[in-house]
Amino acid sequence: HPDGRLRTNESDGNMDSDNHGGETSSSKANGGFSDYLEEFLDASLVLSSSNAPKDDDELSNLTTYSGLSDTLKQMESLSSAIAQASVDTSKNSIKKQGIVVKVDFIKDVLAANPYCADCGAPAPDWASLNLGVILCIECSGIHRSLGVHVSKVRSIRLDELSKTERFLLLSLGNKKANSIWEAGIGNQSGWAKPSPTDSRKKKEDFIKSKYLWKGFIDYKKEDGTGEERKTKFSMDLYEAARFGDLMGIAEALARGGSVDWKNDHDGGRTALHICALGGHVCDDADDDDDDINLEVRSTRRRKRAFQAIICAELLLQNGAKLDVIDDNDHGVLDSAVCANAQREMIEFLSSRSS
Repeated sequence: HPDGRLRTNESDGNMDSDNHGGETSSSKANGGFSDYLEEFLDASLVLSSSNAPKDDDELSNLTTYSGLSDTLKQMESLSSAIAQASVDTSKNSIKKQGIVVKVDFIKDVLAANPYCADCGAPAPDWASLNLGVILCIECSGIHRSLGVHVSKVRSIRLDELSKTERFLLLSLGNKKANSIWEAGIGNQSGWAKPSPTDSRKKKEDFIKSKYLWKGFIDYKKEDGTGEERKTKFSMDLYEAARFGDLMGIAEALARGGSVDWKNDHDGGRTALHICALGGHVCDDADDDDDDINLEVRSTRRRKRAFQAIICAELLLQNGAKLDVIDDNDHGVLDSAVCANAQREMIEFLSSRSS
């Protein structure tokens, strides 16, 4: 929302949807998935922050908090807090013991990314959804010129981003993305990151080398070349998707992993197929552990569902297709349903296929 508030469609409880110049954003979901995102993702955003209140006494002194989420890392220890949290969707806030904790996506994402990912200009407010970076207006224009197969550009302030798109940007961001895309810049003689005052031509050359030609990625000799490299990182992509490793997915994609690659040793599934199981492949260990109570087990599964949904969003932003079939002639949604995947994941996929 232009005024910085995380907003839901209060009239029907649906997710935000948008379509810009042929780029497909999230379609509207049913109320169940929207409610899930409001209750769990907004709660995780606030309650899992490294700067969030650590206990009830600290929370009781708090009136407003809008710090950036540390995303998923502390969710295990906050299971009881999340269970007690409820959402006031009309005010875009979390209520706990009568205290209102406000969520402000724009402030959070800009606080975490105060400078353009490519030139360092202050106060960037544009984003590349599939790359997970925040950009200044000039660099965003260069990104647009690369084509949507390279960078899908949106305005953080003017465009209506879906909730999963918002949390994707919060979960990645410039520091993490540049640790991948610029890791090998020191190995390239004659190249330096442009400054905000450099010419557009210099910025354009740098951005093309960074994202289009992948000239600053730190490849190793053992990564191979050509098809060998593509296969290696497609396998890495598949395994990262299996375990809900968002950073692993981002790195594998940058290094050349293909969302279309099928694992012939696992039923011809793609990375999105295995991601759609939503952590289901990891649940057996919990089921066999009698020491884990139902509340903790439920919270762990919801955490995995959350991780998997954001990972699925990143795969979809990078061209993954829902209608690709595996060896059982199952598309992604069919595969998730047949595997009894998390309900929230099935609803998310349904929203994107409608």
